Amino acid sequence: MHTPTEEEPTPLDRIISQDSLSAGEKQLLALARAILRRTNIIIMDEATSQVDSNLDDKVLSFRSQFATEN
Repeated sequence: MHTPTEEEPTPLDRIISQDSLSAGEKQLLALARAILRRTNIIIMDEATSQVDSNLDDKVLSFRSQFATEN
């Protein structure tokens, strides 16, 4: 649970260090950044190799939906 501070008023402002995220969390963060940038091309090479199968299915479903909308 995030406790707001002056430096981190919201969870989105949270300071992230190299060691504060797991490999799967780093992959998801990179994917989220690419999507939020609204780039036309996103190259995904084993983009979900470090996440569990349930989340992998959700990401693939979202990817398919996103690809058909744009």
